Amino acid sequence: MPGYKLLAICAGLLLPLVAIKAESNLAFTKKVSLTQKVNVFKVSFADMLTPDEAKVMSLRAADLINQKGTVGIADFSRLGTGFLNKDGYVFCMTMGGVMISHPIRNQLVGQNLYKYQRYGQPFFKEMVEAVERSGEGWVEYKWPYPGTTELRLKMSYVVKNDSGFFCGVSAFK
Repeated sequence: MPGYKLLAICAGLLLPLVAIKAESNLAFTKKVSLTQKVNVFKVSFADMLTPDEAKVMSLRAADLINQKGTVGIADFSRLGTGFLNKDGYVFCMTMGGVMISHPIRNQLVGQNLYKYQRYGQPFFKEMVEAVERSGEGWVEYKWPYPGTTELRLKMSYVVKNDSGFFCGVSAFK
């Protein structure tokens, strides 16, 4: 059983590269090393990111991708890198709306969420439009507050990077 878990984690690390390659036919010159230590991150809703902290983390994620290229995506799922903090994490999507990295809901990786709507709002489409318009920005939407069914305003700060996709980090307002 542990072998299957490791295989699923490794596949999750490779899927972002495949999704980007398939969508934009980008040529990658670096290889992802799979000899990393796998960590478990548990979201703590007792200690939540502020919108300012989400923006800072999102800008750091863009800087990392600009420095390392797509290989940097793996850092978003590693403890100790600063990209798994409180209840915050970095997700990345192609400009076509395909999820290429999501350390909490790995089942979303590879899915085109451009037209996805929850609570009547196509917020992934709005994220793509925000980065197309100005390279970065806030997208606000309603989302269930952890531990309740109450819908509250949540914000994602999204930033396009030099590799041609964008990453974002969310926080409740």
